[in-house]
Amino acid sequence: MSHGLDGGGREPPPDKIDEPPCGKLVHIPLAGTSLKEIERQAIIEALRMSDWVQKGAAELLSISPRVINYKMKILGIGRFLEQRQKTSDS
Repeated sequence: MSHGLDGGGREPPPDKIDEPPCGKLVHIPLAGTSLKEIERQAIIEALRMSDWVQKGAAELLSISPRVINYKMKILGIGRFLEQRQKTSDS
């Protein structure tokens, strides 16, 4: 069974949505969080998993390198990487 919209463009009922094959993909705190923050954390985790190679992270997320570059800029992840490099150079 696929995730997301069914063939008619409607969301499947909650009991028809399968668990992702690897279990929980995102931790959402009880207090809630923004989708922007979830996206930011997903990109950072994909970068960690790909040894900080943007192309590899993009492949893990099934997006193009151009899209990950854009998302990194708008989500402020470039600044995060600069800080990471400064601390590793010390």
